[in-house]
Amino acid sequence: MAELKNKKVQLKIKLNDGQGKNGKPKYKNLVYKDIDASISDENLLNLGKKLAGLQKLEVEDIYKVQSEMVVE
Repeated sequence: MAELKNKKVQLKIKLNDGQGKNGKPKYKNLVYKDIDASISDENLLNLGKKLAGLQKLEVEDIYKVQSEMVVE
């Protein structure tokens, strides 16, 4: 039977970096790896907001990225 192991969590902050040559928005991503997998969604959002507040660029979105290995 398959199960999930090695849960990993990352915090990704998407920043607005102006416009590209074609007039479309450009974005930068900040990724913080090795976040404690037991962190609550609320605490992760608060952490993301605090880190985003240190940036010069405008924050577009804050993401929780999760990955797990599927094993037998």
